[in-house]
Amino acid sequence: MSHKGTNYLAFAIEYIIIHSNKEFDNLEKDIYPKIGKKYKQSTHNIKSNINRATNFMYYECEVTKLKAYFKFYNDIKSKVKTIINTIINKII
Repeated sequence: MSHKGTNYLAFAIEYIIIHSNKEFDNLEKDIYPKIGKKYKQSTHNIKSNINRATNFMYYECEVTKLKAYFKFYNDIKSKVKTIINTIINKII
């Protein structure tokens, strides 16, 4: 949780779970502005910080752990939406 983007990612996951009756197709349009409003940041800053946090996750975490958690077959960096949906599916 040392990266700002990790906190923003956690907020996005919480927001999507709380508002599970809504469809969120576009994170940049539907979720990032909500996070920006809460943290008084631009949508661009939110997106950049979340991308930076997921990049650190990918490069600092053991590949075997990422593959096991996200059910990857190849060593690929997943998209933010995939990360969020995987975590939500494991929570609920």
